Amino acid sequence: MGTRREEGEVCGQRVVSVPSAASSPPAGLAPTAVLIPGVPPPARRQRGLSKQEYSINQGERVVRPYYEPRCALGFSTCSSSHLSFRSSSATRCSKLGKKITANPFALLTEDDRADDDGERFVYEWSDEEIAKVIAKAEELDRRPEAKQEYAPFIRSAIETGQRLGELLGSNWSDLLDEGVWNVERQWTKHRELTAPKTKNGTRRIPLGPEYERYMKAYRLRSQFSQADDAVFTARGRGGSRKGGGTRLGHRNVQRRAWEPIRVALNLPEKVTFHQLRHAFASRAHARGVTLQDLSMVMGHSSTAITAEVHVHLYGREEAEERFRQAMANFG
Repeated sequence: MGTRREEGEVCGQRVVSVPSAASSPPAGLAPTAVLIPGVPPPARRQRGLSKQEYSINQGERVVRPYYEPRCALGFSTCSSSHLSFRSSSATRCSKLGKKITANPFALLTEDDRADDDGERFVYEWSDEEIAKVIAKAEELDRRPEAKQEYAPFIRSAIETGQRLGELLGSNWSDLLDEGVWNVERQWTKHRELTAPKTKNGTRRIPLGPEYERYMKAYRLRSQFSQADDAVFTARGRGGSRKGGGTRLGHRNVQRRAWEPIRVALNLPEKVTFHQLRHAFASRAHARGVTLQDLSMVMGHSSTAITAEVHVHLYGREEAEERFRQAMANFG
């Protein structure tokens, strides 16, 4: 008796329904994920569900990646881990009894995404490059055709190390008089305010005196500066408040703020907006901030995440010169 299988899609991923005892993927099927059957096809048809709805609404087990035979299939460990994350996300949606109406994996940040080459991309920042990024943002804001002021947003990412959604979700009431930025929420790609990404994401970020003065000046010239207004909002039309006041979106910042800066400075394509968070961590650590303090400010659960993922060599030329001076003492 042949193995019965059903093929379909779950959030754009090709899946197949096979017996749970199967230990290897069916021949000719791309081993993206395997749907473990909980209800036989006749029950699906009787309930009037499409294959996609049936796949999503199974109550027990939903998607399982082929993790064990990854070597035989040519998958790297990184890719297998990424598939595992994707499957667990779909499983959580199913257990909550929610229909997946949009691609949940589009909400992944650069922390979650697996790199194509299996290695995490590292970019070495320096004080000079950071100054160029800020200067270019201010230059673009001065263009006659500029409809939005993005330089404060770019500088805030560099000065505070917040994630894109955390900056977009901030209100003026989060900037306290004692020079602290309270991170309490994030603005998602689906334009919803939610809790930060992790339980450690709710945190306090101390602000430098110069940056604090910079933000106070920005608030004074902002059209929307009340305590419950978003810090970064769309401008009103024709210099008025009409049509403005809404929070900026992820796509808006990525395409209209960061991409023009990256292209103008000829930075690699992999230097995304999220890399500014890495720049913040690397610069702070290079200036003497301990991993423990930096981990707390960045909202990490452990210093290992801070050290292994975000802190990179900062200012290569200065580092090499310090090494030369240290080695000269042995001469």
